[in-house]
Amino acid sequence: MEVRDRVGGNVTTVERDGYLWEEGPNSFQPSDPVLSMAVDSGLKDELVFGDPDASRFVLWKGKPRTVPSKPTDFPFFDLMSIGGKLRAGFGVEVPFMQFI
Repeated sequence: MEVRDRVGGNVTTVERDGYLWEEGPNSFQPSDPVLSMAVDSGLKDELVFGDPDASRFVLWKGKPRTVPSKPTDFPFFDLMSIGGKLRAGFGVEVPFMQFI
């Protein structure tokens, strides 16, 4: 039984304003076990991998915004506060209060 009235459940491809993106709650990294399962299931030729060098975007207030791909991009990423950028730069596992 599908979650939606179409095949694919919550996963869907959307094209709007010249942009194409995938929506859905789940994705997977192409690890050895996942790739082995795809091959064993006969799905090897159905796999589509994303371009690791392509820009990534988040949809914010109806407009695609470029996600930083390297540390030097963070100062120009306006969807995060300065505190958020510092926490991201130092790693999310370090409590923010240590920097005060």
